Amino acid sequence: MQTDVGAWPATPTFVQDAFIATAGLDHFHPAIMADASNNAFIVYGRTSVADEFASAYVTGRAAADPVNTLRAPALLQAGGGGLTRSNPAP
Repeated sequence: MQTDVGAWPATPTFVQDAFIATAGLDHFHPAIMADASNNAFIVYGRTSVADEFASAYVTGRAAADPVNTLRAPALLQAGGGGLTRSNPAP
């Protein structure tokens, strides 16, 4: 969600919102950063029960992109395997 706080201490105004969701996949632990030019970057984890170990992805939007949109996610690091009781650490 992006809010405009430029008129602070007046009430901030809503600018835009986006939701990361893909059927059959779980998305978790997002980290969001915006730069001085209003470009936004989101790094998050993704996994599925069927065929993807926990992996790291990035997405975001440039300030000039249409509101309420995100760019296609890009894989940063593929998950290498699952954790087991005999192997509790990666």
